[in-house]
Amino acid sequence: MHWDLRTLQVDSAYQIYKWIVSPEVNVEAHRYSAILPQLLVKAMVAIGAATRAVLIAASVAHALVPYGVFLI
Repeated sequence: MHWDLRTLQVDSAYQIYKWIVSPEVNVEAHRYSAILPQLLVKAMVAIGAATRAVLIAASVAHALVPYGVFLI
């Protein structure tokens, strides 16, 4: 529901932009848990998904990774 606020504002907008544009995996500010959402974004870009779909997936993945850690 709030994917646009999470992905198009401030720090996360620049981070997701770098995920889409750069071919290598970026880890900044010791955000190692962001590797999983980043790999999802890179996979979606590689298959040619629409930008809106990529941004929604990035937003959902950012929420699901901490939830997955909680469940474990």
